Amino acid sequence: MDTTPKYIKMCEMAWSIIGKPDYIPTMGRYIDGEPYEVDEFGHAWYRSEFEDRVPLYNQGQSQAMIDWESRGENGVYYQIDVLRGFVMEAAYKSDMPVNNRWPTWEQLWLAFVMHEKYGKTWDNEKEEWI
Repeated sequence: MDTTPKYIKMCEMAWSIIGKPDYIPTMGRYIDGEPYEVDEFGHAWYRSEFEDRVPLYNQGQSQAMIDWESRGENGVYYQIDVLRGFVMEAAYKSDMPVNNRWPTWEQLWLAFVMHEKYGKTWDNEKEEWI
């Protein structure tokens, strides 16, 4: 699970675009030395200065946000091809190496969701989705 300051900020800024989840825990257990807590379902939540709790999306949660069936294809090879196209396009449009742009799978998948569903791209300098 990615709990880097960058990913926490990406999730925090995505929340207003994605929308608040139906379920927000009222309490969880803190992990010693970590900036987040875990609810009874094992999902991570960050206590934000702006919101009570912000979900730190794991890779599976981000993948579930894409409605593959509405595209007419939902096989794993199709999904990999679409993700690959996204990564290649981002690499072509930027001088930043892809592994520096999204050093974890959680960051890559959240960036993919934000691009595919909302037309947003993460700006590292402004620390916001544009």
